[in-house]
Amino acid sequence: MFKLLVFSCLFGHVLSANILAVFPHTGKSHFDVFEPLVLALAGRGHQVTVLSFYPQKTPVANYTDISLVGTLPVFVNALQFDYLKGSTLIFEFTFVNGIGLSVCESVLTSPQVKSLISSGKKFDLLLVELFNSDCFLSLVDFFSAPHIGLSSSMNLPHHIPRVGNPDSFSFSNNILLPIKPPFSFLQRLQNVVYTLGMRLGRTHYYSVLEQKPIRQVFGHEVDLERVAHNVSLVMTNTHYSLQGARPLVPGYIEVGGLHILPLKPIVKDLDKYLNESTEGAILFSMGSVLQSSSFPPAKRQAIMDAFAELPVRVVMKWEDDTLPGKPDNVRLSKWLPQRDILAHPKIVAFMGHGGLLSTSEAVYCGIPMVLIPMFGDQPNNVAHLAASGAAVKLSYNDITKETVLKALRAVLYDSRYKESAKLLSERFRDRPMSPLDTAVYWTEYVLRHNGARHLRSAAVDMPWYQLWLLDVALVLLAGLASVLFVVFWLARRVANFISRRLYPHQLRQKQKRE
Repeated sequence: MFKLLVFSCLFGHVLSANILAVFPHTGKSHFDVFEPLVLALAGRGHQVTVLSFYPQKTPVANYTDISLVGTLPVFVNALQFDYLKGSTLIFEFTFVNGIGLSVCESVLTSPQVKSLISSGKKFDLLLVELFNSDCFLSLVDFFSAPHIGLSSSMNLPHHIPRVGNPDSFSFSNNILLPIKPPFSFLQRLQNVVYTLGMRLGRTHYYSVLEQKPIRQVFGHEVDLERVAHNVSLVMTNTHYSLQGARPLVPGYIEVGGLHILPLKPIVKDLDKYLNESTEGAILFSMGSVLQSSSFPPAKRQAIMDAFAELPVRVVMKWEDDTLPGKPDNVRLSKWLPQRDILAHPKIVAFMGHGGLLSTSEAVYCGIPMVLIPMFGDQPNNVAHLAASGAAVKLSYNDITKETVLKALRAVLYDSRYKESAKLLSERFRDRPMSPLDTAVYWTEYVLRHNGARHLRSAAVDMPWYQLWLLDVALVLLAGLASVLFVVFWLARRVANFISRRLYPHQLRQKQKRE
């Protein structure tokens, strides 16, 4: 009896929940951000079911994969430079949302998802990726459970109001606009027009198209807007040291750097290669989506010629077995443990595309950067990093041997870039809890409070005209107009009275002429 009492005291407050995590996007980097969270939740005793394209390679306790492999091609090394050059904001918005529609149609109607729906399982919480489709909020509606939105980058415009976060058009930019405060008038105008246009496009076009597969699976439409605005909180892979300070409600949690794991030793031959470089080394990687090997020959050779003139070694992610014109100081690899290499004491610079995962890893390690932004949030990320002094932006269209050398020599030999990178690293690291501990805490907070709707501001439920005080402005303008009318009317009356008193003769002559 005594032992039973002791055990009940030890385990009386253990929280164990059934959690469904939904990661329907095919891009590996999107899953990489939040994989540590779902693994940590499983490690804490929660039963975690994960719907994704990236199942665990070995079984994990309390972790169940629903693999989407084969439903759609995975988005790894899938884009080429020629396809992206000259892309515009409108092209990128329609391209990304077009992918979202394809994912919605293929994944939601897949046998894996239909089997999940018919399984009879109950969930206490859903974790749903926020990106290019709201289609999978239909699962939240079906399972009737609280949900948390997870964003692997800055939130897209239609995600921001879901927890009542205020719009800050004057100093907080749209994710696809590469601008940084202070904004000019034209930039503020662009920010407002593009943001509102993207919201309207999502709400009145793409969300409408998403209803077709939803009807096919559930037999009825789902009010995605209602479900979206019932979100308990939103976790986003940002941090104010990188994207700038913004007003945030309690239900908007920044967990930037969540994917940065403890160091692992790199392979011995790579470690030896780096240590043998007396002048240090550069890491070059264009991320998990872009094919580095698709660089046009002229630009590729310009980069190689620049590397050849530097006394440092280069470790380069390159998907092909060979690279024409490769200098002796360049080492190729089809895949690299980027986070572990960046922490190596011999790494003195990072050259990449400006993706949020790779740049936050470089920031964490205090490494200055040369960045070639290509699409999506990359130009925005690079604009903020360049403004901090930790990075040099190199435009893709401007790549020549001379421009590459100038950018690399700046971050290698101008101490200001190294100092700025170290300062940015200190700001990024200095937090009351690690990003992973923060994400776990707030996930369990929502579980403990059965949804935690109190974290959202009242703005969520307000009509847009009330939120922007247009009704108040209208009343104030009407009141001001009334006051001005009265003042004008009284002024005329007083002026006429004074005229009659001071100039009666002139007034009588005027009346006779009339």
